[in-house]
Amino acid sequence: MKKLILSCLILFLTGICTNAQTYIMTNGTVSTCSGLFYDSGGASGNYANNENFTYTICATGGQCVRVSFTSFNIESGYDYLYIYNGPSTASPLIGTYTGTTSPGVITSTTGCLTFRFTSDYIITAPGWTATITCVPCGSGPVTASNCTDAVTVCTNLTFAVDPNGFGTINEICPAGTCAANPNTNPASSNYGCLLAGELNSTWLLVTITAPGTLEFSFGDNTTPYPQSGCYDWSMWPYSATACSQILAGTLAPIRCNWNSPCNGGTGIAAPANIPPGGWATNFEPPLTVTTGQQFVICFSNYSGLTTNVPLRFFGTAGIACTLPIEFLNASAIQKGKEGRILWKAPNNTQYTKTYLIEKQVSNNTWEVISNVAFVSGQTSYEATDKKLHVGNNVYRITQIHKDGGYGYAETIELNVSELPAFTFYPNPVVNILNLQLNTTQTYRVAILNTAGQLIYNNTVNNLNELQVDMSKFSAGNYWLRVNEEIVPFVKQ
Repeated sequence: MKKLILSCLILFLTGICTNAQTYIMTNGTVSTCSGLFYDSGGASGNYANNENFTYTICATGGQCVRVSFTSFNIESGYDYLYIYNGPSTASPLIGTYTGTTSPGVITSTTGCLTFRFTSDYIITAPGWTATITCVPCGSGPVTASNCTDAVTVCTNLTFAVDPNGFGTINEICPAGTCAANPNTNPASSNYGCLLAGELNSTWLLVTITAPGTLEFSFGDNTTPYPQSGCYDWSMWPYSATACSQILAGTLAPIRCNWNSPCNGGTGIAAPANIPPGGWATNFEPPLTVTTGQQFVICFSNYSGLTTNVPLRFFGTAGIACTLPIEFLNASAIQKGKEGRILWKAPNNTQYTKTYLIEKQVSNNTWEVISNVAFVSGQTSYEATDKKLHVGNNVYRITQIHKDGGYGYAETIELNVSELPAFTFYPNPVVNILNLQLNTTQTYRVAILNTAGQLIYNNTVNNLNELQVDMSKFSAGNYWLRVNEEIVPFVKQ
């Protein structure tokens, strides 16, 4: 009931609580621009165990849907909500969420958002409450952001600007007083960089996914938003320390432009590629780039306009939200009744935050089986599939980047011809001996010491795993008998 009261309080203030349509997480698709979106437990209940739902919300009237989470609470590390920017789980992954870390406000750039939720076999939680609205497609950041909050640019976009100041801190030194903001242009004889400092700024992050030349324009003569004021900008090579270096004034820009005349667009372009009506003084020379490079841009709305700014890319370099996959030699092997997924990361890994290991359930459905944190300096990683089955087991590893981007490896296949009747571990054992069994069989389990004395005897059926407490027995060699099979093991 707590979620319902909170949602109604929030929505009452906007006048839409009384008649708000509710949408419950299940399998399906809906087209709407208003309402409340809940987990399967609705406004006041928990979601259930063993859920695997995919739900798509699309906007109406050619708009883009926005979902704003007002509460979020799912079992951390075991239950997951995946949000995709598009009409299916094949669309780009926006993010993976678990625990109480809320997705916040998620806005589609394609018209639809797809939500996939999975829960394991035990422990549920209150889930989430979210409101559904729609916004014009193409609208981007309208905030006085900081470098650390730079908006990831995936492709051409149109973003909104207004007289919004400079975020929580002015990160740009006065022109000519530090290396980060020189008063002479680093790549041409055009005017310098942010000669008026950081005014009504928007920070953007560009990722290179294919080598070539980087060329782009801010606010060309394209309708309906031709440039109508001065757009100054500066661009630096991006790294984990770039923002702190810019603030300290020590990182030199690689391209920048103090925009004049204030029309026809500004950016990076070869003379032949300058948009029609553009001025050569407003465009910097093309930049040769390689896969994996990133650049952070401070866009300064010098004229204090309230308008939309088109950002267009037209060079040969690839631009996307995903970075190169940074792991090698991915494989899968069978270890008894389990599958082991193995992969290696190179020593120069730069971007990785975590690895998400998924198993294919059907043609378009994947189930998370593990979430493995990246550890600096570690090169070998492993995940376990405890639901190995006879036939083809297909896996993929999703590399989650530090900037929120992601990338998929090629799929990994493990063909299993048969599963053993049982497996046991560890060997040697200190306290608990674990036996993995098939639920369709009946087992007679016995343990004998070297003198042939029976110290444990049990008959079990419909059981996945049996645990035997060996802590009360002395160290030495023992025999484990399961039905007609006898194997030795050691007690430490």
